[in-house]
Amino acid sequence: MAVVTLISEPSFAQPSVIKPNPRYAYRSQGYLLSSRFPIDDITGVTVENFRGKHKLSSKELSFLKQQLKLARAFGGLEVEPGHIVVHIQLKSNSKVKLGYTYASTGSIHFERGSANGNDFSGTFFLSVDLNFDNY
Repeated sequence: MAVVTLISEPSFAQPSVIKPNPRYAYRSQGYLLSSRFPIDDITGVTVENFRGKHKLSSKELSFLKQQLKLARAFGGLEVEPGHIVVHIQLKSNSKVKLGYTYASTGSIHFERGSANGNDFSGTFFLSVDLNFDNY
């Protein structure tokens, strides 16, 4: 009789150390996402990828909101939509209208969003290489 031991890591987990995003330093002149999008209006985030859907915990959401406040504009949309979709829940009285939001490692991408009547679309680099596939 054989004994089989299965060891698996949690389905959704970031590594304990997240490396700095090397592309972030090159965008020091890019405007901050927080100058166009009131990040504090975010009440929840669900990341959908090949592993399924994962609603961020309070700790994960707090970390992501800190990163979004520091996120810098790339200029345009760097990549086409892929397999990582980001569903952002907002306060009921928020003036933000989100279009399509998706992510890639170290970046978040907004298409056809608006906040306070100002349209915004583009890729925003996070200060760390957050891997949305790990959620």
